[in-house]
Amino acid sequence: MGKFSASDFRADTATRPAARLADPRRTPDPRTPAVAVPEQQAPATAPAPELARAVLIAGLVAGAGIGLSLAMALAGPVAQEADLARLLRAMIGVKGLILLGAAALVLLRLRGAVGRPALLGYAGSLGLSAAALGWLWGLSGLALGSVLFYGGLFLAYRVASADPLLMQALRPRRPA
Repeated sequence: MGKFSASDFRADTATRPAARLADPRRTPDPRTPAVAVPEQQAPATAPAPELARAVLIAGLVAGAGIGLSLAMALAGPVAQEADLARLLRAMIGVKGLILLGAAALVLLRLRGAVGRPALLGYAGSLGLSAAALGWLWGLSGLALGSVLFYGGLFLAYRVASADPLLMQALRPRRPA
């Protein structure tokens, strides 16, 4: 067998720059340009932001109305103590605050252009959660209502994770 020297294993170092190990104590050099992330382009057939917000709000109102209607029509009278009913309604109120926060984030997202599939996904998923809140307010079928509520939030999360313009739209806008 022949002898190998260290230069035999470093033959490609002239064409490849040496990689430096990152030192966690080292601060970034301000002269180094930041990596620019290319901005995503809005879909060509995107509805206007005002229309998109109106569609989302209509989905929320329609969902809540459908949920309340179903609760009044299908649910029978519930025999619960007054204290338990107050506790359950307070918990439903907390879920309402969660839905309000999710809707506020989506409304921030809708300041910019959004594609129709994403818009319908946001409106449908949050509308499902609003319908579940309406159903839960009737205090019957609590397990089904909770599954539908969190299912709607999960669907909204899935739509948001597939939305390429989400982080760009949530950045604070600077006045020009």
